[in-house]
Amino acid sequence: MSSGKGSDINPQDASDLLHKLITESATVQASFNSSCGISVAILGAVKTCPDGRLAVVGGETRAPTTPTVFFDPRLAVRRTYGDSRTLLAESPGPPGAPTFSSALCFVFPDGSRFCLFEAAL
Repeated sequence: MSSGKGSDINPQDASDLLHKLITESATVQASFNSSCGISVAILGAVKTCPDGRLAVVGGETRAPTTPTVFFDPRLAVRRTYGDSRTLLAESPGPPGAPTFSSALCFVFPDGSRFCLFEAAL
């Protein structure tokens, strides 16, 4: 699997990376950007839903009443991946800013993007 800047990956590789995030209960920063300029971000963990969609459940406790965003990676028309080498090279960020070890992004038919940035420990 390629890990360069915005490297395209196939659906199976994306599924494998999602499975890793889920099973490790990794903390992720989820970011959604719509084609009409709406953006939202949430810090949480990726969870599976009975209908096949995934959810990023936010907050410290990750209880059902915390902020949640749902997405269906099966509907993506493009998937990209980058690791810490790419992320640090592009935007090291100010001191004290969160750092991320990987980014997994999904692009949908309308041009909207949903990205999961795995928090570096």
